[in-house]
Amino acid sequence: MRIRTFTIVCVLTAMSSVQHAPAEDSGWNQFGGAFNWETDGDLPTDRLGIVWTQNVGQGRGQVVGGRDAIYVVSGAVTDTTPPENVTIITRRNAATGNVVWQHDFSTPIPEDQQTFSGDQPSPQATPAVLNNRLYVISFTGALQCLSCEDGRLLWEKHLVDDLHADPVQFGFASSPVIVPGNDRQIFVLAAGKQGGFYALDAATGQTDWKTDCSSFSYATPVFATLHGQPQWILVSQEEIRAVSASSSNLRGGAELWRYAWPETGLTNVPTPLVMNASTVVISGQGCGGTRGLSITRNDDEWQVKEAWTLKSPQYFYTNWMKLSDRLMLGADARTLTAIETTDGERAGRWRGYADANLIRVGEQLLCVDGRGQMTRLQIRRNADGSCLGLQPVDKASVIAGRCWTAASYINGRLFVRAEDRLICLAADSDNLPPLLAADGTMLSLAAGTATASNPVEQIFTVFEEQGATAALAVYAKLRSDGKLDPGARYELTVAAQQQGLAAIARKIARDAAADYPDKASAPWIRDALKQN
Repeated sequence: MRIRTFTIVCVLTAMSSVQHAPAEDSGWNQFGGAFNWETDGDLPTDRLGIVWTQNVGQGRGQVVGGRDAIYVVSGAVTDTTPPENVTIITRRNAATGNVVWQHDFSTPIPEDQQTFSGDQPSPQATPAVLNNRLYVISFTGALQCLSCEDGRLLWEKHLVDDLHADPVQFGFASSPVIVPGNDRQIFVLAAGKQGGFYALDAATGQTDWKTDCSSFSYATPVFATLHGQPQWILVSQEEIRAVSASSSNLRGGAELWRYAWPETGLTNVPTPLVMNASTVVISGQGCGGTRGLSITRNDDEWQVKEAWTLKSPQYFYTNWMKLSDRLMLGADARTLTAIETTDGERAGRWRGYADANLIRVGEQLLCVDGRGQMTRLQIRRNADGSCLGLQPVDKASVIAGRCWTAASYINGRLFVRAEDRLICLAADSDNLPPLLAADGTMLSLAAGTATASNPVEQIFTVFEEQGATAALAVYAKLRSDGKLDPGARYELTVAAQQQGLAAIARKIARDAAADYPDKASAPWIRDALKQN
Protein backbone atom coordinates (compact mmCIF):
# COMPACT_ATOMS: atom_id res chain seq x y z
CA MET A 1 0.00 0.00 0.00
CA ARG A 2 1.56 3.29 -1.09
CA ILE A 3 1.30 6.15 1.41
CA ARG A 4 2.39 9.61 0.29
CA THR A 5 2.79 12.18 3.05
CA PHE A 6 3.63 15.83 3.49
CA THR A 7 3.37 18.34 6.33
CA ILE A 8 2.54 22.03 6.16
CA VAL A 9 3.59 24.13 9.16
CA CYS A 10 1.44 27.26 9.46
CA VAL A 11 2.93 30.10 11.49
CA LEU A 12 0.00 32.33 12.31
CA THR A 13 0.52 36.05 12.59
CA ALA A 14 -1.12 36.07 15.98
CA MET A 15 1.14 33.25 17.14
CA SER A 16 4.46 34.18 15.55
CA SER A 17 6.13 34.64 18.92
CA VAL A 18 4.44 31.72 20.66
CA GLN A 19 6.71 28.79 21.47
CA HIS A 20 5.40 25.29 20.94
CA ALA A 21 4.45 23.54 24.15
CA PRO A 22 3.77 19.84 24.61
CA ALA A 23 0.14 18.98 23.94
CA GLU A 24 -1.77 18.01 27.06
CA ASP A 25 -2.86 14.40 27.42
CA SER A 26 -5.37 15.37 30.10
CA GLY A 27 -8.14 16.74 27.90
CA TRP A 28 -10.35 14.65 25.63
CA ASN A 29 -7.56 12.41 24.41
CA GLN A 30 -9.25 9.45 22.70
CA PHE A 31 -12.48 7.79 21.58
CA GLY A 32 -15.12 8.34 24.26
CA GLY A 33 -12.70 10.35 26.41
CA ALA A 34 -11.77 7.21 28.34
CA PHE A 35 -14.40 4.69 27.15
CA ASN A 36 -17.26 6.12 29.25
CA TRP A 37 -18.16 9.36 27.39
CA GLU A 38 -17.81 11.50 30.49
CA THR A 39 -15.41 14.04 31.91
CA ASP A 40 -14.93 15.80 35.22
CA GLY A 41 -16.05 19.35 35.78
CA ASP A 42 -19.37 21.01 35.25
CA LEU A 43 -20.94 23.03 32.49
CA PRO A 44 -21.75 26.61 33.48
CA THR A 45 -25.37 27.43 34.10
CA ASP A 46 -25.14 30.29 31.60
CA ARG A 47 -26.19 29.67 28.04
CA LEU A 48 -23.50 28.40 25.72
CA GLY A 49 -22.54 30.76 22.91
CA ILE A 50 -20.72 30.16 19.64
CA VAL A 51 -17.08 31.24 19.95
CA TRP A 52 -16.00 30.26 16.43
CA THR A 53 -16.95 28.13 13.44
CA GLN A 54 -14.47 26.63 10.99
CA ASN A 55 -14.81 24.59 7.84
CA VAL A 56 -12.58 21.59 8.61
CA GLY A 57 -13.49 19.10 5.86
CA GLN A 58 -15.43 15.84 5.96
CA GLY A 59 -14.90 13.47 8.87
CA ARG A 60 -16.81 11.46 11.47
CA GLY A 61 -14.33 11.15 14.33
CA GLN A 62 -14.36 13.15 17.53
CA VAL A 63 -12.13 16.14 18.15
CA VAL A 64 -9.33 15.42 20.66
CA GLY A 65 -6.89 17.68 22.44
CA GLY A 66 -6.18 19.70 25.55
CA ARG A 67 -6.34 23.23 26.94
CA ASP A 68 -4.53 25.04 24.11
CA ALA A 69 -4.57 22.68 21.13
CA ILE A 70 -7.13 20.45 19.42
CA TYR A 71 -6.64 17.91 16.63
CA VAL A 72 -9.07 17.37 13.75
CA VAL A 73 -8.92 14.60 11.14
CA SER A 74 -10.70 15.04 7.80
CA GLY A 75 -10.67 13.52 4.34
CA ALA A 76 -10.92 14.28 0.66
CA VAL A 77 -10.70 12.46 -2.67
CA THR A 78 -8.27 13.47 -5.42
CA ASP A 79 -9.41 14.14 -8.98
CA THR A 80 -6.73 11.81 -10.34
CA THR A 81 -7.33 8.56 -12.21
CA PRO A 82 -7.65 6.38 -10.26
CA PRO A 83 -8.74 8.62 -7.37
CA GLU A 84 -6.93 8.46 -4.03
CA ASN A 85 -8.10 9.07 -0.50
CA VAL A 86 -6.43 12.04 1.23
CA THR A 87 -6.33 12.17 5.04
CA ILE A 88 -5.88 15.67 6.44
CA ILE A 89 -4.76 16.16 10.06
CA THR A 90 -4.68 19.64 11.60
CA ARG A 91 -3.55 20.97 14.92
CA ARG A 92 -5.66 24.04 15.73
CA ASN A 93 -5.60 26.76 18.32
CA ALA A 94 -8.43 25.80 20.69
CA ALA A 95 -9.35 29.42 21.34
CA THR A 96 -9.65 30.48 17.68
CA GLY A 97 -9.86 27.34 15.53
CA ASN A 98 -6.94 28.59 13.41
CA VAL A 99 -4.54 26.02 11.93
CA VAL A 100 -1.14 25.71 13.61
CA TRP A 101 0.10 22.87 11.39
CA GLN A 102 -1.36 20.54 8.78
CA HIS A 103 -0.21 17.07 7.75
CA ASP A 104 -1.69 15.25 4.73
CA PHE A 105 -1.20 11.78 3.34
CA SER A 106 -2.84 9.94 0.47
CA THR A 107 -3.56 6.26 -0.09
CA PRO A 108 -5.14 4.34 -2.99
CA ILE A 109 -8.82 3.51 -2.72
CA PRO A 110 -9.47 -0.23 -3.31
CA GLU A 111 -11.50 -0.80 -6.46
CA ASP A 112 -14.29 -2.59 -4.62
CA GLN A 113 -14.35 -0.19 -1.62
CA GLN A 114 -17.84 0.75 -0.45
CA THR A 115 -18.92 3.74 1.60
CA PHE A 116 -22.00 4.18 3.75
CA SER A 117 -24.84 5.54 1.56
CA GLY A 118 -22.32 6.20 -1.18
CA ASP A 119 -20.76 9.09 0.75
CA GLN A 120 -17.24 10.37 0.10
CA PRO A 121 -14.58 8.30 1.91
CA SER A 122 -13.58 10.22 5.04
CA PRO A 123 -11.96 9.28 8.37
CA GLN A 124 -14.28 7.56 10.82
CA ALA A 125 -11.89 6.67 13.63
CA THR A 126 -11.18 9.12 16.46
CA PRO A 127 -7.45 9.85 16.92
CA ALA A 128 -5.62 9.34 20.23
CA VAL A 129 -3.10 11.59 22.02
CA LEU A 130 -0.34 10.12 24.20
CA ASN A 131 3.02 11.54 25.30
CA ASN A 132 2.92 14.43 22.82
CA ARG A 133 2.17 12.02 19.97
CA LEU A 134 -0.96 11.82 17.83
CA TYR A 135 -2.19 8.46 16.46
CA VAL A 136 -4.49 8.51 13.42
CA ILE A 137 -6.20 5.74 11.41
CA SER A 138 -7.45 6.65 7.95
CA PHE A 139 -10.54 5.41 6.13
CA THR A 140 -8.33 3.00 4.15
CA GLY A 141 -6.48 1.70 7.23
CA ALA A 142 -3.26 3.73 7.26
CA LEU A 143 -1.99 4.21 10.84
CA GLN A 144 0.32 7.18 11.38
CA CYS A 145 2.03 8.46 14.50
CA LEU A 146 2.77 12.21 14.40
CA SER A 147 4.53 14.68 16.63
CA CYS A 148 1.93 16.86 18.33
CA GLU A 149 4.44 19.72 18.35
CA ASP A 150 4.98 20.10 14.61
CA GLY A 151 3.11 17.33 12.77
CA ARG A 152 6.24 15.38 11.78
CA LEU A 153 5.66 11.75 10.84
CA LEU A 154 7.32 9.57 13.50
CA TRP A 155 6.28 6.14 12.24
CA GLU A 156 3.57 4.50 10.16
CA LYS A 157 1.94 1.14 9.60
CA HIS A 158 -0.78 -0.01 7.28
CA LEU A 159 -3.37 -2.24 8.91
CA VAL A 160 -3.81 -4.34 5.75
CA ASP A 161 -0.22 -4.61 4.49
CA ASP A 162 1.70 -4.61 7.79
CA LEU A 163 -0.75 -5.98 10.36
CA HIS A 164 -2.61 -8.33 7.97
CA ALA A 165 -6.10 -6.92 8.49
CA ASP A 166 -8.82 -7.77 6.01
CA PRO A 167 -10.19 -4.70 4.16
CA VAL A 168 -13.32 -3.34 5.82
CA GLN A 169 -16.52 -3.12 3.76
CA PHE A 170 -17.37 0.48 4.66
CA GLY A 171 -13.89 1.62 5.66
CA PHE A 172 -11.92 1.37 8.89
CA ALA A 173 -13.75 2.92 11.84
CA SER A 174 -12.37 1.28 14.99
CA SER A 175 -10.30 3.90 16.82
CA PRO A 176 -6.78 3.55 18.25
CA VAL A 177 -7.03 3.45 22.03
CA ILE A 178 -4.85 3.96 25.08
CA VAL A 179 -5.16 2.80 28.69
CA PRO A 180 -5.03 5.44 31.43
CA GLY A 181 -1.77 4.96 33.30
CA ASN A 182 -0.10 3.06 30.46
CA ASP A 183 2.07 5.49 28.47
CA ARG A 184 4.02 2.77 26.67
CA GLN A 185 1.45 1.18 24.35
CA ILE A 186 -1.17 2.03 21.75
CA PHE A 187 -3.85 -0.57 20.90
CA VAL A 188 -5.43 -1.09 17.47
CA LEU A 189 -7.91 -3.51 15.93
CA ALA A 190 -6.62 -4.88 12.61
CA ALA A 191 -9.02 -7.80 12.36
CA GLY A 192 -8.76 -10.50 9.73
CA LYS A 193 -7.95 -14.14 9.10
CA GLN A 194 -4.26 -13.34 9.56
CA GLY A 195 -4.74 -10.13 11.56
CA GLY A 196 -6.10 -9.48 15.02
CA PHE A 197 -5.92 -7.07 17.95
CA TYR A 198 -2.50 -5.53 18.51
CA ALA A 199 -0.63 -3.93 21.38
CA LEU A 200 1.98 -1.70 19.71
CA ASP A 201 4.93 0.10 21.22
CA ALA A 202 3.75 3.70 21.25
CA ALA A 203 7.19 5.09 20.43
CA THR A 204 8.14 2.76 17.57
CA GLY A 205 5.02 0.97 16.33
CA GLN A 206 6.58 -2.43 16.90
CA THR A 207 4.24 -5.23 18.00
CA ASP A 208 4.39 -6.06 21.72
CA TRP A 209 1.69 -8.72 21.50
CA LYS A 210 -1.18 -9.79 19.30
CA THR A 211 -4.34 -11.85 19.75
CA ASP A 212 -6.66 -13.26 17.10
CA CYS A 213 -9.77 -11.43 15.93
CA SER A 214 -10.79 -13.08 12.68
CA SER A 215 -13.33 -10.64 11.25
CA PHE A 216 -13.91 -6.90 11.30
CA SER A 217 -16.44 -4.74 13.06
CA TYR A 218 -16.73 -0.99 13.37
CA ALA A 219 -16.64 -1.07 17.17
CA THR A 220 -13.67 0.26 19.11
CA PRO A 221 -12.11 -2.20 21.61
CA VAL A 222 -13.05 -1.51 25.24
CA PHE A 223 -10.68 -1.74 28.19
CA ALA A 224 -12.32 -2.76 31.49
CA THR A 225 -11.63 -4.54 34.74
CA LEU A 226 -14.14 -7.31 35.44
CA HIS A 227 -13.89 -9.29 38.66
CA GLY A 228 -10.40 -7.94 39.28
CA GLN A 229 -9.03 -8.87 35.84
CA PRO A 230 -7.99 -6.08 33.42
CA GLN A 231 -9.19 -7.05 29.95
CA TRP A 232 -10.02 -5.97 26.43
CA ILE A 233 -13.48 -6.61 24.99
CA LEU A 234 -13.42 -7.09 21.21
CA VAL A 235 -16.27 -7.20 18.69
CA SER A 236 -16.23 -9.19 15.44
CA GLN A 237 -18.87 -10.42 13.01
CA GLU A 238 -19.11 -13.70 14.91
CA GLU A 239 -18.71 -12.92 18.59
CA ILE A 240 -17.90 -10.70 21.55
CA ARG A 241 -14.56 -11.82 22.95
CA ALA A 242 -12.59 -10.76 26.03
CA VAL A 243 -8.82 -11.15 26.26
CA SER A 244 -6.48 -10.30 29.09
CA ALA A 245 -4.55 -7.09 29.33
CA SER A 246 -0.93 -7.56 30.36
CA SER A 247 -0.56 -8.15 34.11
CA SER A 248 1.89 -9.71 36.51
CA ASN A 249 0.25 -13.13 36.31
CA LEU A 250 -1.22 -13.26 32.80
CA ARG A 251 0.15 -12.50 29.36
CA GLY A 252 -1.57 -9.97 27.17
CA GLY A 253 -4.10 -11.40 24.71
CA ALA A 254 -5.00 -14.62 26.57
CA GLU A 255 -8.66 -15.45 26.03
CA LEU A 256 -10.95 -15.06 29.06
CA TRP A 257 -14.49 -15.45 27.72
CA ARG A 258 -16.56 -15.20 24.55
CA TYR A 259 -20.20 -14.84 23.52
CA ALA A 260 -21.39 -15.77 20.02
CA TRP A 261 -23.71 -13.35 18.25
CA PRO A 262 -27.17 -14.87 17.73
CA GLU A 263 -26.83 -13.83 14.07
CA THR A 264 -23.33 -13.91 12.59
CA GLY A 265 -21.74 -12.21 9.60
CA LEU A 266 -23.58 -8.92 10.07
CA THR A 267 -22.40 -5.34 10.48
CA ASN A 268 -21.77 -4.66 14.17
CA VAL A 269 -21.12 -1.03 15.03
CA PRO A 270 -21.88 -0.28 18.71
CA THR A 271 -19.02 -0.48 21.17
CA PRO A 272 -19.96 -2.71 24.17
CA LEU A 273 -21.02 -0.82 27.29
CA VAL A 274 -19.48 -2.05 30.56
CA MET A 275 -21.90 -1.22 33.37
CA ASN A 276 -20.09 -2.85 36.30
CA ALA A 277 -17.85 -5.82 37.07
CA SER A 278 -20.63 -8.28 36.15
CA THR A 279 -22.69 -6.62 33.41
CA VAL A 280 -21.84 -5.84 29.78
CA VAL A 281 -24.48 -4.53 27.38
CA ILE A 282 -24.26 -5.20 23.64
CA SER A 283 -26.32 -4.01 20.70
CA GLY A 284 -26.34 -4.10 16.91
CA GLN A 285 -27.47 -6.17 13.99
CA GLY A 286 -25.83 -9.33 15.31
CA CYS A 287 -28.03 -9.47 18.40
CA GLY A 288 -31.21 -8.17 16.76
CA GLY A 289 -31.67 -5.48 19.39
CA THR A 290 -29.97 -4.93 22.74
CA ARG A 291 -28.88 -7.58 25.24
CA GLY A 292 -27.45 -7.67 28.73
CA LEU A 293 -24.69 -10.18 29.43
CA SER A 294 -23.97 -11.47 32.93
CA ILE A 295 -20.24 -12.17 33.41
CA THR A 296 -19.14 -14.37 36.32
CA ARG A 297 -15.76 -15.73 37.40
CA ASN A 298 -14.78 -18.70 39.54
CA ASP A 299 -10.97 -18.69 39.87
CA ASP A 300 -9.79 -18.95 36.24
CA GLU A 301 -13.16 -20.10 34.90
CA TRP A 302 -15.32 -17.44 33.24
CA GLN A 303 -18.96 -17.83 32.34
CA VAL A 304 -21.19 -15.64 30.17
CA LYS A 305 -24.99 -15.81 30.28
CA GLU A 306 -27.60 -13.72 28.56
CA ALA A 307 -29.53 -11.89 31.30
CA TRP A 308 -32.12 -10.10 29.17
CA THR A 309 -33.02 -9.16 25.58
CA LEU A 310 -34.83 -6.20 24.05
CA LYS A 311 -35.82 -6.10 20.40
CA SER A 312 -35.67 -2.32 20.59
CA PRO A 313 -33.86 -0.08 20.96
CA GLN A 314 -31.13 -1.27 18.63
CA TYR A 315 -28.17 1.08 18.52
CA PHE A 316 -26.31 1.59 15.30
CA TYR A 317 -24.69 4.97 14.55
CA THR A 318 -24.89 6.50 18.02
CA ASN A 319 -23.13 6.06 21.34
CA TRP A 320 -24.62 5.08 24.69
CA MET A 321 -23.52 5.76 28.23
CA LYS A 322 -23.93 5.01 31.92
CA LEU A 323 -26.05 7.13 34.25
CA SER A 324 -25.16 4.78 37.12
CA ASP A 325 -23.84 1.25 37.60
CA ARG A 326 -27.33 -0.05 36.77
CA LEU A 327 -28.83 2.56 34.46
CA MET A 328 -27.84 3.29 30.86
CA LEU A 329 -29.01 5.86 28.33
CA GLY A 330 -28.85 5.99 24.54
CA ALA A 331 -30.72 7.10 21.43
CA ASP A 332 -31.59 5.12 18.34
CA ALA A 333 -33.29 6.38 15.18
CA ARG A 334 -36.54 7.03 17.08
CA THR A 335 -36.16 7.55 20.82
CA LEU A 336 -33.89 8.36 23.71
CA THR A 337 -34.22 5.37 26.04
CA ALA A 338 -33.11 4.66 29.59
CA ILE A 339 -32.70 0.98 30.48
CA GLU A 340 -32.31 -0.64 33.89
CA THR A 341 -29.51 -3.06 33.09
CA THR A 342 -30.17 -5.53 35.92
CA ASP A 343 -33.33 -6.77 34.22
CA GLY A 344 -33.65 -4.91 30.88
CA GLU A 345 -36.69 -2.90 31.95
CA ARG A 346 -37.11 0.40 30.13
CA ALA A 347 -36.98 3.19 32.68
CA GLY A 348 -38.07 5.87 30.23
CA ARG A 349 -38.51 6.58 26.51
CA TRP A 350 -38.64 10.05 24.96
CA ARG A 351 -39.04 11.12 21.36
CA GLY A 352 -37.35 14.15 19.83
CA TYR A 353 -33.74 12.93 20.25
CA ALA A 354 -33.37 10.73 17.17
CA ASP A 355 -29.84 9.60 16.26
CA ALA A 356 -28.41 11.53 19.21
CA ASN A 357 -24.91 11.18 20.64
CA LEU A 358 -24.28 11.97 24.30
CA ILE A 359 -21.51 13.09 26.60
CA ARG A 360 -21.66 13.70 30.32
CA VAL A 361 -19.94 16.66 31.97
CA GLY A 362 -20.30 16.38 35.74
CA GLU A 363 -24.04 16.16 36.35
CA GLN A 364 -25.08 17.49 32.95
CA LEU A 365 -25.60 15.73 29.63
CA LEU A 366 -24.92 17.24 26.21
CA CYS A 367 -27.13 15.62 23.59
CA VAL A 368 -26.55 16.41 19.89
CA ASP A 369 -29.03 14.68 17.61
CA GLY A 370 -28.76 13.75 13.95
CA ARG A 371 -30.21 17.09 12.84
CA GLY A 372 -27.60 19.06 14.74
CA GLN A 373 -30.00 20.09 17.50
CA MET A 374 -28.26 20.35 20.87
CA THR A 375 -30.04 19.80 24.19
CA ARG A 376 -28.48 20.26 27.61
CA LEU A 377 -30.00 18.12 30.38
CA GLN A 378 -29.37 18.21 34.13
CA ILE A 379 -29.27 14.87 35.96
CA ARG A 380 -31.62 15.01 38.96
CA ARG A 381 -31.08 12.64 41.87
CA ASN A 382 -32.89 11.46 44.96
CA ALA A 383 -31.43 12.04 48.41
CA ASP A 384 -29.80 8.60 48.27
CA GLY A 385 -28.01 9.52 45.04
CA SER A 386 -30.14 7.40 42.74
CA CYS A 387 -31.11 8.95 39.42
CA LEU A 388 -34.58 10.50 39.43
CA GLY A 389 -34.70 11.94 35.92
CA LEU A 390 -33.30 14.36 33.37
CA GLN A 391 -34.22 18.05 33.43
CA PRO A 392 -33.89 19.93 30.09
CA VAL A 393 -31.93 23.15 30.68
CA ASP A 394 -31.97 24.57 27.17
CA LYS A 395 -32.24 23.45 23.57
CA ALA A 396 -30.55 25.15 20.67
CA SER A 397 -30.24 24.57 16.93
CA VAL A 398 -26.55 25.33 16.48
CA ILE A 399 -25.51 23.24 13.50
CA ALA A 400 -26.52 22.98 9.87
CA GLY A 401 -25.92 19.44 8.71
CA ARG A 402 -25.78 15.88 9.92
CA CYS A 403 -23.91 15.14 13.16
CA TRP A 404 -22.35 11.67 13.28
CA THR A 405 -20.36 11.84 16.48
CA ALA A 406 -20.54 13.05 20.06
CA ALA A 407 -19.28 16.47 21.07
CA SER A 408 -15.96 16.84 22.91
CA TYR A 409 -15.69 18.91 26.09
CA ILE A 410 -12.20 20.28 26.71
CA ASN A 411 -11.29 22.83 29.38
CA GLY A 412 -14.60 24.71 29.37
CA ARG A 413 -15.08 24.56 25.60
CA LEU A 414 -17.53 22.34 23.75
CA PHE A 415 -16.56 21.20 20.23
CA VAL A 416 -19.40 19.99 18.01
CA ARG A 417 -18.70 18.49 14.58
CA ALA A 418 -21.29 18.50 11.80
CA GLU A 419 -20.60 17.42 8.23
CA ASP A 420 -17.60 19.56 7.25
CA ARG A 421 -17.88 22.17 10.01
CA LEU A 422 -16.56 22.42 13.55
CA ILE A 423 -18.28 24.68 16.06
CA CYS A 424 -16.75 25.79 19.37
CA LEU A 425 -19.11 26.87 22.15
CA ALA A 426 -18.41 28.35 25.56
CA ALA A 427 -20.24 30.23 28.29
CA ASP A 428 -18.33 33.49 27.88
CA SER A 429 -19.48 34.25 24.35
CA ASP A 430 -22.08 36.83 23.33
CA ASN A 431 -22.87 34.95 20.13
CA LEU A 432 -25.85 32.98 21.42
CA PRO A 433 -27.60 30.53 19.08
CA PRO A 434 -31.39 30.72 18.80
CA LEU A 435 -33.19 28.71 21.45
CA LEU A 436 -35.88 26.21 20.58
CA ALA A 437 -38.81 25.46 22.83
CA ALA A 438 -37.85 23.62 26.02
CA ASP A 439 -40.59 23.58 28.65
CA GLY A 440 -38.27 22.12 31.31
CA THR A 441 -40.56 19.18 32.10
CA MET A 442 -38.42 16.52 33.72
CA LEU A 443 -37.91 13.29 31.82
CA SER A 444 -38.83 11.02 34.70
CA LEU A 445 -37.14 7.67 35.19
CA ALA A 446 -39.80 5.18 36.17
CA ALA A 447 -40.29 1.84 34.44
CA GLY A 448 -43.23 1.92 32.03
CA THR A 449 -44.11 5.58 32.64
CA ALA A 450 -43.35 6.76 29.14
CA THR A 451 -45.46 4.09 27.45
CA ALA A 452 -48.32 3.53 29.87
CA SER A 453 -49.54 7.14 30.05
CA ASN A 454 -49.05 8.16 26.42
CA PRO A 455 -51.22 6.49 23.74
CA VAL A 456 -48.86 7.50 20.94
CA GLU A 457 -45.95 5.88 22.77
CA GLN A 458 -48.04 2.72 23.19
CA ILE A 459 -48.42 2.51 19.41
CA PHE A 460 -44.74 3.25 18.81
CA THR A 461 -43.71 0.58 21.30
CA VAL A 462 -45.94 -2.10 19.78
CA PHE A 463 -44.74 -1.17 16.29
CA GLU A 464 -41.09 -1.49 17.28
CA GLU A 465 -41.58 -4.76 19.14
CA GLN A 466 -44.35 -6.54 17.18
CA GLY A 467 -44.66 -4.84 13.79
CA ALA A 468 -47.15 -2.76 11.82
CA THR A 469 -50.16 -5.12 12.02
CA ALA A 470 -50.10 -5.22 15.83
CA ALA A 471 -49.55 -1.45 15.99
CA LEU A 472 -52.59 -0.83 13.76
CA ALA A 473 -54.70 -2.99 16.07
CA VAL A 474 -53.65 -0.87 19.07
CA TYR A 475 -54.30 2.27 17.03
CA ALA A 476 -57.83 1.10 16.14
CA LYS A 477 -58.61 0.34 19.81
CA LEU A 478 -57.33 3.71 21.01
CA ARG A 479 -59.26 5.47 18.25
CA SER A 480 -62.50 3.71 19.16
CA ASP A 481 -61.93 4.62 22.82
CA GLY A 482 -61.50 8.29 21.88
CA LYS A 483 -57.92 8.45 23.17
CA LEU A 484 -56.28 9.93 20.07
CA ASP A 485 -56.68 13.69 19.65
CA PRO A 486 -55.70 15.59 16.46
CA GLY A 487 -52.21 16.21 17.79
CA ALA A 488 -51.68 12.48 18.30
CA ARG A 489 -52.99 11.77 14.78
CA TYR A 490 -50.55 14.30 13.36
CA GLU A 491 -47.60 12.77 15.24
CA LEU A 492 -48.52 9.26 14.10
CA THR A 493 -48.92 10.37 10.47
CA VAL A 494 -45.54 12.08 10.39
CA ALA A 495 -43.88 9.06 12.03
CA ALA A 496 -45.46 6.68 9.48
CA GLN A 497 -44.22 8.85 6.61
CA GLN A 498 -40.72 8.93 8.06
CA GLN A 499 -40.74 5.12 8.21
CA GLY A 500 -41.88 4.90 4.57
CA LEU A 501 -45.27 3.50 5.63
CA ALA A 502 -47.37 5.59 3.21
CA ALA A 503 -50.44 3.32 3.40
CA ILE A 504 -50.59 3.63 7.19
CA ALA A 505 -50.08 7.40 6.99
CA ARG A 506 -53.01 7.65 4.52
CA LYS A 507 -55.24 5.55 6.77
CA ILE A 508 -54.56 7.68 9.85
CA ALA A 509 -55.07 10.86 7.82
CA ARG A 510 -58.40 9.59 6.40
CA ASP A 511 -59.58 8.62 9.88
CA ALA A 512 -58.56 12.04 11.21
CA ALA A 513 -60.49 13.80 8.45
CA ALA A 514 -63.54 11.66 9.22
CA ASP A 515 -63.34 12.08 13.00
CA TYR A 516 -62.52 15.81 12.88
CA PRO A 517 -64.16 17.31 9.75
CA ASP A 518 -62.91 20.79 10.65
CA LYS A 519 -59.33 19.47 10.28
CA ALA A 520 -59.90 17.77 6.90
CA SER A 521 -58.17 20.54 4.96
CA ALA A 522 -55.07 20.62 7.21
CA PRO A 523 -51.84 20.49 5.16
CA TRP A 524 -50.55 17.39 6.97
CA ILE A 525 -53.71 15.47 6.09
CA ARG A 526 -53.59 16.57 2.46
CA ASP A 527 -49.91 15.66 2.18
CA ALA A 528 -50.44 12.21 3.68
CA LEU A 529 -53.36 11.46 1.33
CA LYS A 530 -51.19 12.37 -1.68
CA GLN A 531 -48.43 9.91 -0.75
CA ASN A 532 -48.03 6.97 -3.14
